[in-house]
Amino acid sequence: MSNLQRKGKDATAVARYVIREYEEAPNDKEGEEEDVLQKSNHHIGVSREYVVRCHRISSHSSDANKKNNSTTAPDTMNTKTFSNGENSWEITETTSHTSTLQRWLRAPMVVAKELFLPIGYPKTVHSGYLEYQCYDSLQGLCSYLRGVLCSAQVLQAAGVGNQEATAWAAALTWAMKDGMGLTSGLVFSYVAAPLFDAHVKEFRLFADFINNVALTCDMLAPYSPSLLLISSASTICKTLCGMSAAATKASITHFFAIQGNMADLNAKEATQETLVSLIGMLLGITLARQLQLLEELSDSTSSRASASLSSSQLIQWTVFLVLTAIHMWANWKGVYLLRLPTLNRERAEIVFQAILANEDDQNKTKDPQSTNDAQQEFLAVKSFSEIEFPSPEAVVESLLTSTWKMVWPGRLDFRARLVDMIAMMIKDDNPNCLLDEPSAKYYVLNVTTNGRIQVCLLRGATHVNELQAFCHAYLLQLHFERYSKNKSNNGLTRDVVRHYGQLLHPLFRAKNKDNKTNQQGTIPARLRDKGWVVEDGRLYLGFPRRRYEWLQGDYENHQNHPNKKNE
Repeated sequence: MSNLQRKGKDATAVARYVIREYEEAPNDKEGEEEDVLQKSNHHIGVSREYVVRCHRISSHSSDANKKNNSTTAPDTMNTKTFSNGENSWEITETTSHTSTLQRWLRAPMVVAKELFLPIGYPKTVHSGYLEYQCYDSLQGLCSYLRGVLCSAQVLQAAGVGNQEATAWAAALTWAMKDGMGLTSGLVFSYVAAPLFDAHVKEFRLFADFINNVALTCDMLAPYSPSLLLISSASTICKTLCGMSAAATKASITHFFAIQGNMADLNAKEATQETLVSLIGMLLGITLARQLQLLEELSDSTSSRASASLSSSQLIQWTVFLVLTAIHMWANWKGVYLLRLPTLNRERAEIVFQAILANEDDQNKTKDPQSTNDAQQEFLAVKSFSEIEFPSPEAVVESLLTSTWKMVWPGRLDFRARLVDMIAMMIKDDNPNCLLDEPSAKYYVLNVTTNGRIQVCLLRGATHVNELQAFCHAYLLQLHFERYSKNKSNNGLTRDVVRHYGQLLHPLFRAKNKDNKTNQQGTIPARLRDKGWVVEDGRLYLGFPRRRYEWLQGDYENHQNHPNKKNE
């Protein structure tokens, strides 16, 4: 039974609510007591707080419980007994007086918690919420202070204080740079939108990095020969920052809202940003005033004006660089706290390493269906009972490696088109695509002559097939890196592809005694038990949303190709 808080309610009303919740809970041991502390003095002016004790009374222990209550609660003011026909409960109401000083000291903390933290914190949010918000507020404060410095530089470059500058010239510059920013936003959305869900952490850091580039361009505006060029570059960077930050914010909020309270988290984040803006405004005014006094001092000393001006600019750049360093550090620490339960390519590779046996077990074995009499080395895979996947809290992926794979996928190609794969098989006479295996009903995997692993999902493929296809390709990549990297050919023969496919099929499609699929004894079920999200639409392994379907004649044409060798 959880603690309950009710403002403006008397102890009897609260106790009746406790009884209703207690009756819905599973039966506990007889005589077990549940204490509920009702702090009703949240508002100044309430002179006392209620302590309500509620315990169930059994037929043979009611007298003993009453006796114990009389000895443990000497300040009892009122005692009531309720019964529902089977069980009885005794409600004892006592009071404890609180001093006025304690109430005044406690009131700011209560107000701050209700204003800036979600309702029910910390039980209604994911662990690490408060730490992440602290780092996020720190980086926001640094950005606000740097914005004060950059605004002064941009206004100076636009001609504020210069009698030769015209308002129309500045307005034209502003209109042109805004147009370039809007255009760049459309292009960036077209390219990066499919990647936002899969790379939340990466784009969160990208947003802050590109924002730092934009602010640096603003700082360089007075030294640039073309204000339009430097302002346009700054606007483009700020547009990319805004789109990336908005896209990743939604995913991060969804991650922290473990009870579906996204609206409450968004509201509380808005109040936190408001507080940070107010603090940043006060500090920014102080900073701007100090810099203004420094410039006035340099103007009043004409003989040393050049030296004083250099020192003023040096102080501005020093403050800017220090705030930028703090800003990036705070963002890195905040992103490091995120333990997202969704599987992208980098996290999936770390998770699926758990199915591999120790390196000492990588013995030379022979595939039963192999056409070659020589022994072939394979990666040893654990039995299902031995597999222990890590939880999302235990997985810390390399963001640098993940970003590199996002830009350059490497040997794995999950966006291959089926028509291109068929054309390559016909052209190269490649026998490494298995179309007669059970898994070929849902995905097609092909290994090209240069060792590139192509995978495409077919129509009807579910999240189970997507996980199996990814794991199949990942094992082939590990096999190549360990056994085939130094060979003249890629080493990923048809027998190797078939071997790993047959190893994985029972792990993803377990059968029970009736020869029916038992999803509870599969890898997806084990991942779900560990806290990973493996449902359809929530896997971000690199596969596109499109699915392919075999048309009549495609497979026959490949099998009957004149250059096809007989196996």
